[in-house]
Amino acid sequence: MVAGSLRPVAKAGCTDTRAVNWPVARNLYILAGVLLLFAAISFVMAMTSSRMQPALPANGTLWKTTALFLTVGGLVVALLGVMTAMFEQVDRRTEERNMRRRGQRGPGPRDR
Repeated sequence: MVAGSLRPVAKAGCTDTRAVNWPVARNLYILAGVLLLFAAISFVMAMTSSRMQPALPANGTLWKTTALFLTVGGLVVALLGVMTAMFEQVDRRTEERNMRRRGQRGPGPRDR
């Protein structure tokens, strides 16, 4: 992990330093990774025999079903993370383009 990568991003045009916007896509990626990790653990548990793990539930179908649901959930959350990142980028670029246009036109009639 890069040092300072969890730094909050200040909202554009906001002068209050307490108003912070954490990138939502990063949180969704982390959640998707955790769900997929648990899905992999459930899959491994489904493939181990019950003789090796006598104290754990031996129903392999339960572990396979859990792994399937966790995998699907992780993939859906990852898709939501990608879509959120795309929409955040579109909003950011639109705002930058509007700021450039305002800078080229000069001050408006109210600003003079």
